[in-house]
Amino acid sequence: MIDVSIVIVNYNVKNLADNCISSIYKSNKNNLNLEIFFVDNNSVDGSANFIEKKYPEVKVISLSENLGFSKANNIALKQVSGKYVLILNPDTILEENTFEKLINFCEKNPKTGAISSKLILANGKLDSACKRSFPTPSVAIPRILGLSKIFPKSKLFGKYNLTYLDENKTAKVDAICGAFMFIPKKVLDETGLFDEDYFMYGEDLDLCYRINKKGYEIFYYPEVTTIHLKGESTKKTHLSYVNNFYGAMLIFVKKNFTGVSTLLSYLLRFAIFWRSLLSYFKRIFIFFINPITDALFI
Repeated sequence: MIDVSIVIVNYNVKNLADNCISSIYKSNKNNLNLEIFFVDNNSVDGSANFIEKKYPEVKVISLSENLGFSKANNIALKQVSGKYVLILNPDTILEENTFEKLINFCEKNPKTGAISSKLILANGKLDSACKRSFPTPSVAIPRILGLSKIFPKSKLFGKYNLTYLDENKTAKVDAICGAFMFIPKKVLDETGLFDEDYFMYGEDLDLCYRINKKGYEIFYYPEVTTIHLKGESTKKTHLSYVNNFYGAMLIFVKKNFTGVSTLLSYLLRFAIFWRSLLSYFKRIFIFFINPITDALFI
């Protein structure tokens, strides 16, 4: 019997994916039965061929186009056979005994629906996305207005990423992020897989919402630490991030929050426009300031 099925969706990060898979095997000190699915979203860096040759036991699925996070994950999730499933980004590195700790936690807490480890960025700081609240009006509005950054320790304004919680203590949370989601397979069987209306961002939030509705609990579990090396494609100054992130929040609100969705819809549309506009101005500023600086100081 397979103990844990790991699903990794990759897009042009061959070297990071190599390190990720290597860390999975190094983490498995107790020789649990693992299966790894590597879904490649039509990368141009040779990721699929490289992983297939270096790790012949990994089940590589090569797609002919970039289907996005949800659809690519679902292709593999429909094939998994493990008692537990780990949805994992290719830019992560696991520590030793990750699986044993997570399985023990689930066995001691039978209502567990999903777990995130503590995700640490390359700069040593916490990846705030690993513990979140659902974007109700009281959560989303402070984030849109930037109040969550100004007052991160406030229980009133810091709800979205729960920045007022102690990052070294286990906590029950609304949602975790798709970079690391450890889920009992029986829970996925009940809730269904990722909603494919989401291309990138929001699908993890949506799945957590359905897990909660089924009566399960979601945990942030810092007894397990994972390095999360976010790359250029995920930097929040990129316009694609702004549009994808707030667009995904809009889909989530329309789907799950009847009654308040009209107000939030307008707020989120405004946020998309405003954040995009700021990003455009920032890019234009950088484009012009670099030549001027060179001319002055060279």
